Amino acid sequence: MSSRYLASSRGNGVSNDDILAAVNRTYPMSVLRAESITQLRNWASGRTVPA
Repeated sequence: MSSRYLASSRGNGVSNDDILAAVNRTYPMSVLRAESITQLRNWASGRTVPA
């Protein structure tokens, strides 16, 4: 979606470079929310059955 917004702001269509730039600015949730995921794992330890 961000590549579409970028292309729209320039007034042209989405290019491969726009898509690659958007992908390179994307980070996995495990990196962005590492602290909250660790807290959830600690809470779940001993309370849930491992999958």
